[in-house]
Amino acid sequence: MPHRHRLLSVLVLCLLAVSAVAQTTHERLPAEWILRYEQCWGVAGLYVDEPPPRSENDEAARVRRELLELTQAARRLRERDPAAEVTPGRLLVEGLLAEPVSPPEGAAYVYSERSGRFVCTAGGPFDLVEGAMRQLRAAEEYRRRVLEGAPGLYRAWNDLLQLPEVPEIIRREVETRRYVIQVRESGPMKAAHQTQASLAKLNDAIEMATNLGLLQPDQEITMQDVGRTGLIDLLEALPLGGKYVVTKVGEPPAAEFDGVRVPYDQRYMIQRLAHEARKTLAEKRDYPPALALLAQTQGADEGRATLDRAIALWPDVPALRIQRLAMNARLLRMNELPADLEYLLQRFPAAPLCLEIDMATRKDVLAAPGRFRSTLASTMAEARPEVLNLQILAFKELLGDDDIEAAIAIRERLIERHPGYEPLLPDPASRSAAP
Repeated sequence: MPHRHRLLSVLVLCLLAVSAVAQTTHERLPAEWILRYEQCWGVAGLYVDEPPPRSENDEAARVRRELLELTQAARRLRERDPAAEVTPGRLLVEGLLAEPVSPPEGAAYVYSERSGRFVCTAGGPFDLVEGAMRQLRAAEEYRRRVLEGAPGLYRAWNDLLQLPEVPEIIRREVETRRYVIQVRESGPMKAAHQTQASLAKLNDAIEMATNLGLLQPDQEITMQDVGRTGLIDLLEALPLGGKYVVTKVGEPPAAEFDGVRVPYDQRYMIQRLAHEARKTLAEKRDYPPALALLAQTQGADEGRATLDRAIALWPDVPALRIQRLAMNARLLRMNELPADLEYLLQRFPAAPLCLEIDMATRKDVLAAPGRFRSTLASTMAEARPEVLNLQILAFKELLGDDDIEAAIAIRERLIERHPGYEPLLPDPASRSAAP
């Protein structure tokens, strides 16, 4: 454990150095392409600011955007004149509003001295806090889409790649991710996964029946014997016309396809992935996406060597570096994390990649109390101050480490961009003042 803490201290120092770099070592991808890439997963909940109306009829969203503009203008007025009366008309006369605002019919925009925000007298969805709550819920949905996949992602990728000027780094990034998804979601792989899942249920039923004395160890059995135990009411039909095969208690069940038996084996899916990767490599020698997939099926040292080879061939692809980051985090090779972190956060700090970095480093000692998590989260939040998930993540991690001053700075940045978050986020200052 002391060795781990020593490595963790080294890593934190490296991360602090990365976050303090004024001139980046790696040239950042132009903002336009970072935005285009991250918006392939959708826009809802992605940014701190109130999103634009989804349609011309989205009256509530239009009102909330006007309330945001009014509130920000009011704060500029009060900075200039703390005693000034705050009204939409006054803000317009003072040149703090670009154009007149229009509240819903029968309602008005009123400045609340208590909250320091404009409110709409219609209430309900016409409220900045309501908008902030919706953004927070949508931010969690965005995070889920990044981790699990998003409807329309392939179409969005295709549209992105149709642009003739799209950078090569994005072409290779999408190609790498698409290859892995295509292999994992192919018909044969889905059938193999369904088969193993069904065999696992059958195996569990046999083990339970044995423990209850309904079947005896080493007893020769048939599927009818298993059915008579009453422990498995309905077993899904196997894909591709396969049939279940059992022999005796203690031996794993199997599936048979045209005379070929596939046993229940927790390693089977790994073996299938390795087979698919090697089949691709036989056709396309040293193809980095296939090397990365193969690395997922290998042991620690062999997998790391295979992944290093893929990155040496395509050093600019974030997906490959995130995979290596996750591998090194799992193996607690903390002193090998900073190089990939530095590259990713300086070169291509897109929101989906930062969320994957967060998940890749939630491992063992890295997730324990200490400065690693809060330092990493703060670095990502500084790299992309407009991304809501990253600000919330940094705020939580800093509070967890009792870094009150830094947590206050994150909260103030959120509130400055969107005052509706103020009542939704706990004030760290109250924690520091508590007895």
